[in-house]
Amino acid sequence: MVKVNLVPARRKRRKKILKLAKGYVGSKSTIYKTAHEQVMRSWQYAYVGRKRNKRDWRSLWIRRINAGCSENGINYSSFIYGLKLAGVDVNRKILANLIINKPEIFKFYTELAQKSLFELNNNKLIEDISQSKLDSNDIIKSDLDSDSLTQQSIKKDFSDSVSQNSVSINNSAIDNINDIEKNNSDILEDNSFSPNLSSLKKMNLLNLRQLAKKHNINKVSKLKKAELIDLLLEKL
Repeated sequence: MVKVNLVPARRKRRKKILKLAKGYVGSKSTIYKTAHEQVMRSWQYAYVGRKRNKRDWRSLWIRRINAGCSENGINYSSFIYGLKLAGVDVNRKILANLIINKPEIFKFYTELAQKSLFELNNNKLIEDISQSKLDSNDIIKSDLDSDSLTQQSIKKDFSDSVSQNSVSINNSAIDNINDIEKNNSDILEDNSFSPNLSSLKKMNLLNLRQLAKKHNINKVSKLKKAELIDLLLEKL
Protein backbone atom coordinates (compact mmCIF):
# COMPACT_ATOMS: atom_id res chain seq x y z
CA MET A 1 0.00 0.00 0.00
CA VAL A 2 1.31 3.42 -0.96
CA LYS A 3 2.12 5.70 1.94
CA VAL A 4 0.51 9.14 1.76
CA ASN A 5 2.81 12.00 2.67
CA LEU A 6 0.92 15.06 4.08
CA VAL A 7 4.00 17.08 4.88
CA PRO A 8 3.76 19.56 1.95
CA ALA A 9 0.11 20.46 2.64
CA ARG A 10 0.70 20.75 6.36
CA ARG A 11 3.74 22.91 5.83
CA LYS A 12 1.83 25.16 3.42
CA ARG A 13 -1.00 25.62 5.92
CA ARG A 14 1.40 26.41 8.76
CA LYS A 15 3.36 28.90 6.69
CA LYS A 16 0.12 30.63 5.69
CA ILE A 17 -1.03 31.08 9.30
CA LEU A 18 2.42 32.18 10.50
CA LYS A 19 2.59 34.71 7.67
CA LEU A 20 -0.77 36.17 8.75
CA ALA A 21 0.47 36.27 12.36
CA LYS A 22 3.64 38.19 11.48
CA GLY A 23 4.19 41.07 13.88
CA TYR A 24 2.22 39.63 16.78
CA VAL A 25 3.88 39.73 20.19
CA GLY A 26 5.66 36.68 21.59
CA SER A 27 4.59 33.17 20.70
CA LYS A 28 1.56 34.42 18.77
CA SER A 29 3.83 34.90 15.77
CA THR A 30 6.14 31.87 16.17
CA ILE A 31 4.11 28.93 17.52
CA TYR A 32 1.50 27.59 15.15
CA LYS A 33 -1.19 26.78 17.74
CA THR A 34 -1.23 30.16 19.45
CA ALA A 35 -0.76 31.94 16.12
CA HIS A 36 -3.78 30.12 14.68
CA GLU A 37 -5.94 31.12 17.66
CA GLN A 38 -4.86 34.74 17.38
CA VAL A 39 -5.45 34.86 13.62
CA MET A 40 -9.00 33.48 14.01
CA ARG A 41 -9.72 36.06 16.70
CA SER A 42 -8.23 38.82 14.56
CA TRP A 43 -10.48 37.90 11.67
CA GLN A 44 -13.52 38.20 13.93
CA TYR A 45 -12.38 41.64 15.08
CA ALA A 46 -11.76 42.65 11.47
CA TYR A 47 -15.30 41.65 10.49
CA VAL A 48 -16.78 43.72 13.32
CA GLY A 49 -14.45 46.60 12.48
CA ARG A 50 -15.55 46.68 8.85
CA LYS A 51 -19.18 47.07 9.90
CA ARG A 52 -18.31 49.67 12.52
CA ASN A 53 -16.24 51.62 10.01
CA LYS A 54 -19.30 52.04 7.77
CA ARG A 55 -21.37 53.25 10.70
CA ASP A 56 -18.70 55.73 11.73
CA TRP A 57 -18.40 57.23 8.26
CA ARG A 58 -22.17 57.50 7.89
CA SER A 59 -22.50 59.28 11.23
CA LEU A 60 -19.72 61.68 10.18
CA TRP A 61 -21.48 62.48 6.91
CA ILE A 62 -24.77 63.07 8.75
CA ARG A 63 -23.09 65.49 11.18
CA ARG A 64 -21.59 67.44 8.29
CA ILE A 65 -24.91 67.56 6.43
CA ASN A 66 -26.71 68.67 9.59
CA ALA A 67 -24.23 71.51 10.04
CA GLY A 68 -24.70 72.60 6.42
CA CYS A 69 -28.50 72.45 6.75
CA SER A 70 -28.41 74.61 9.87
CA GLU A 71 -26.52 77.28 7.93
CA ASN A 72 -29.23 77.27 5.22
CA GLY A 73 -32.26 77.36 7.55
CA ILE A 74 -33.47 73.76 7.38
CA ASN A 75 -33.04 70.71 9.58
CA TYR A 76 -31.51 67.42 8.50
CA SER A 77 -34.67 65.26 8.40
CA SER A 78 -36.66 67.83 6.40
CA PHE A 79 -33.74 68.22 3.99
CA ILE A 80 -33.51 64.49 3.28
CA TYR A 81 -37.30 64.17 2.92
CA GLY A 82 -37.43 67.18 0.60
CA LEU A 83 -34.74 65.69 -1.64
CA LYS A 84 -36.71 62.45 -1.76
CA LEU A 85 -39.86 64.34 -2.79
CA ALA A 86 -37.90 66.21 -5.47
CA GLY A 87 -36.53 62.94 -6.86
CA VAL A 88 -32.87 63.80 -6.18
CA ASP A 89 -30.80 60.62 -5.88
CA VAL A 90 -27.65 61.85 -4.11
CA ASN A 91 -26.12 59.90 -1.24
CA ARG A 92 -24.82 61.34 2.02
CA LYS A 93 -21.17 60.93 1.09
CA ILE A 94 -21.55 63.22 -1.92
CA LEU A 95 -23.60 65.74 0.07
CA ALA A 96 -20.95 65.86 2.80
CA ASN A 97 -18.23 66.46 0.18
CA LEU A 98 -20.33 69.20 -1.43
CA ILE A 99 -20.52 71.05 1.88
CA ILE A 100 -16.72 71.19 2.01
CA ASN A 101 -15.86 71.62 -1.66
CA LYS A 102 -18.97 73.12 -3.38
CA PRO A 103 -21.18 74.87 -0.77
CA GLU A 104 -23.16 76.73 -3.48
CA ILE A 105 -24.36 73.43 -4.96
CA PHE A 106 -25.36 72.23 -1.50
CA LYS A 107 -27.31 75.47 -1.02
CA PHE A 108 -29.16 74.78 -4.27
CA TYR A 109 -30.14 71.36 -2.94
CA THR A 110 -31.46 72.90 0.29
CA GLU A 111 -33.60 75.37 -1.69
CA LEU A 112 -34.91 72.53 -3.83
CA ALA A 113 -35.85 70.54 -0.72
CA GLN A 114 -37.63 73.55 0.81
CA LYS A 115 -39.60 74.08 -2.40
CA SER A 116 -40.70 70.44 -2.47
CA LEU A 117 -41.84 70.61 1.16
CA PHE A 118 -43.75 73.83 0.49
CA GLU A 119 -45.61 72.25 -2.44
CA LEU A 120 -46.41 69.21 -0.31
CA ASN A 121 -47.85 71.37 2.46
CA ASN A 122 -49.99 73.28 -0.05
CA ASN A 123 -51.35 70.03 -1.48
CA LYS A 124 -52.16 68.77 2.00
CA LEU A 125 -53.95 72.03 2.79
CA ILE A 126 -56.04 71.74 -0.37
CA GLU A 127 -56.90 68.14 0.46
CA ASP A 128 -57.92 69.12 4.01
CA ILE A 129 -60.19 71.87 2.68
CA SER A 130 -61.82 69.53 0.17
CA GLN A 131 -62.24 66.87 2.85
CA SER A 132 -63.86 69.39 5.20
CA LYS A 133 -66.28 70.35 2.41
CA LEU A 134 -67.12 66.69 1.85
CA ASP A 135 -67.67 66.22 5.58
CA SER A 136 -69.99 69.25 5.70
CA ASN A 137 -71.93 67.89 2.71
CA ASP A 138 -72.25 64.54 4.47
CA ILE A 139 -73.57 66.28 7.59
CA ILE A 140 -76.14 68.22 5.54
CA LYS A 141 -77.16 65.04 3.74
CA SER A 142 -77.57 63.19 7.03
CA ASP A 143 -79.71 66.05 8.37
CA LEU A 144 -81.89 65.89 5.26
CA ASP A 145 -82.17 62.14 5.62
CA SER A 146 -83.22 62.51 9.25
CA ASP A 147 -85.81 65.14 8.25
CA SER A 148 -87.18 62.85 5.57
CA LEU A 149 -87.35 60.01 8.07
CA THR A 150 -89.28 62.18 10.52
CA GLN A 151 -91.64 63.24 7.74
CA GLN A 152 -92.15 59.62 6.78
CA SER A 153 -92.85 58.68 10.39
CA ILE A 154 -95.37 61.55 10.66
CA LYS A 155 -97.06 60.42 7.45
CA LYS A 156 -97.14 56.86 8.71
CA ASP A 157 -98.67 57.92 12.03
CA PHE A 158 -101.24 60.02 10.19
CA SER A 159 -102.13 57.16 7.85
CA ASP A 160 -102.42 54.80 10.82
CA SER A 161 -104.74 57.20 12.61
CA VAL A 162 -106.80 57.69 9.45
CA SER A 163 -107.04 53.95 8.93
CA GLN A 164 -108.12 53.46 12.54
CA ASN A 165 -110.75 56.17 12.18
CA SER A 166 -111.96 54.66 8.92
CA VAL A 167 -112.15 51.25 10.55
CA SER A 168 -114.21 52.67 13.41
CA ILE A 169 -116.46 54.51 10.93
CA ASN A 170 -116.88 51.36 8.88
CA ASN A 171 -117.73 49.38 11.99
CA SER A 172 -120.35 51.93 13.02
CA ALA A 173 -121.78 51.94 9.50
CA ILE A 174 -121.92 48.15 9.51
CA ASP A 175 -123.70 48.25 12.86
CA ASN A 176 -126.23 50.72 11.48
CA ILE A 177 -126.81 48.55 8.42
CA ASN A 178 -127.26 45.51 10.61
CA ASP A 179 -129.77 47.40 12.73
CA ILE A 180 -131.68 48.47 9.63
CA GLU A 181 -131.70 44.93 8.25
CA LYS A 182 -132.86 43.63 11.61
CA ASN A 183 -135.68 46.16 11.67
CA ASN A 184 -136.58 45.27 8.09
CA SER A 185 -136.65 41.57 8.92
CA ASP A 186 -138.84 42.32 11.92
CA ILE A 187 -141.16 44.29 9.68
CA LEU A 188 -141.33 41.43 7.18
CA GLU A 189 -142.11 38.89 9.88
CA ASP A 190 -144.75 41.10 11.45
CA ASN A 191 -148.09 40.27 9.81
CA SER A 192 -149.89 43.21 11.41
CA PHE A 193 -147.52 45.69 9.78
CA SER A 194 -149.31 48.64 8.19
CA PRO A 195 -146.98 50.28 5.67
CA ASN A 196 -146.49 54.01 5.50
CA LEU A 197 -144.17 56.19 3.45
CA SER A 198 -141.51 56.75 6.12
CA SER A 199 -141.21 53.09 7.07
CA LEU A 200 -141.01 51.98 3.44
CA LYS A 201 -138.28 54.50 2.65
CA LYS A 202 -136.16 53.07 5.46
CA MET A 203 -136.31 49.61 3.86
CA ASN A 204 -133.93 48.59 1.09
CA LEU A 205 -134.99 47.39 -2.34
CA LEU A 206 -134.57 43.70 -1.53
CA ASN A 207 -136.80 43.90 1.53
CA LEU A 208 -139.38 45.87 -0.42
CA ARG A 209 -139.50 43.12 -3.04
CA GLN A 210 -139.84 40.48 -0.35
CA LEU A 211 -142.69 42.47 1.20
CA ALA A 212 -144.39 42.69 -2.18
CA LYS A 213 -144.08 38.94 -2.76
CA LYS A 214 -145.48 38.33 0.72
CA HIS A 215 -148.60 40.26 -0.25
CA ASN A 216 -148.86 38.47 -3.61
CA ILE A 217 -147.69 41.40 -5.71
CA ASN A 218 -145.89 40.07 -8.79
CA LYS A 219 -143.66 41.55 -11.49
CA VAL A 220 -141.67 43.78 -9.14
CA SER A 221 -138.14 42.69 -10.11
CA LYS A 222 -137.70 45.47 -12.66
CA LEU A 223 -139.27 48.24 -10.59
CA LYS A 224 -137.22 50.93 -8.93
CA LYS A 225 -137.47 51.69 -5.23
CA ALA A 226 -139.74 54.71 -5.61
CA GLU A 227 -142.05 52.86 -7.99
CA LEU A 228 -142.14 49.87 -5.68
CA ILE A 229 -143.01 52.08 -2.68
CA ASP A 230 -145.86 53.68 -4.62
CA LEU A 231 -147.13 50.26 -5.65
CA LEU A 232 -147.04 48.97 -2.08
CA LEU A 233 -148.86 52.03 -0.77
CA GLU A 234 -151.47 51.57 -3.46
CA LYS A 235 -152.01 47.83 -2.92
CA LEU A 236 -151.78 47.83 0.82
